[in-house]
Amino acid sequence: MAKRTFKTGSVKIAAVTLNYVRDASYTVEEDQEVDTAIGQSWESVTALVRRWRLDVTADYNPEDPAQLTLITAMTSGATALSAISFYDNASAYFTGSGVITSLNVRKAVGSMDKLVVSFRNQNVAASYT
Repeated sequence: MAKRTFKTGSVKIAAVTLNYVRDASYTVEEDQEVDTAIGQSWESVTALVRRWRLDVTADYNPEDPAQLTLITAMTSGATALSAISFYDNASAYFTGSGVITSLNVRKAVGSMDKLVVSFRNQNVAASYT
């Protein structure tokens, strides 16, 4: 399992940027099969399944278009999204289709409310560009 955590990454839903991101964590898990016969030293493996998960915390803004898209998708039951992109720097990003697994607006007293949303892949590994 590999995990990449960024404080300054950005997230896009389709082509719309999710604004006010404070924390983003991108996790990739891979199941593997050992290709070596019993009794031999471990020499090679084959990757079987790759899964990813993206957890994002952003300052809540009910007028942000991407946040509205996510909240509408969650409340309507249309949680499948065709394009979720996670930029770990200005030019490189992971992208894939996925589903919203959870979405919460955490109300705060004396500070910004937070939107906390989690995504996971939908049977396809994310590509890296």
